[in-house]
Amino acid sequence: MKTYKTQRNIFLGVAILGMILLIIPFFVQSLDERVGAAGGMLFAVGIARVLILRRTRGTPERMKQFEIQQKDERLRFIGHKAIQWTFWISIYVELAAGVVCADFLRDPFLNRFGTIVCLFICAQLLLYVILYHVFERKY
Repeated sequence: MKTYKTQRNIFLGVAILGMILLIIPFFVQSLDERVGAAGGMLFAVGIARVLILRRTRGTPERMKQFEIQQKDERLRFIGHKAIQWTFWISIYVELAAGVVCADFLRDPFLNRFGTIVCLFICAQLLLYVILYHVFERKY
């Protein structure tokens, strides 16, 4: 039950954040439509997840299955592996795009963009190393 309430609150927060980002461009004219689009996507994901959680809560069988899935070590391991692979694949794709833009293209805008992407990758890897050491000491 506690897991349900926690996840519901998290996804309601995501939906509220999405709604705020969806509404902000109407009041701040300097923001472009991408902020609103990102807000719409966050709102849709948050609401969809809340509805899925609500549907599982409707029947005791579904609620029991939901709680088992939350505590099942195999499913948690698979989720952590998926997150880990997503992180490393995104790092290598970003690195390839950054190096191509920064070194091989002649457009000054793309050179700056490539440099920013490479700096972003450095920040991600630095955060990874810091969190690794924090979690190593904690666990």
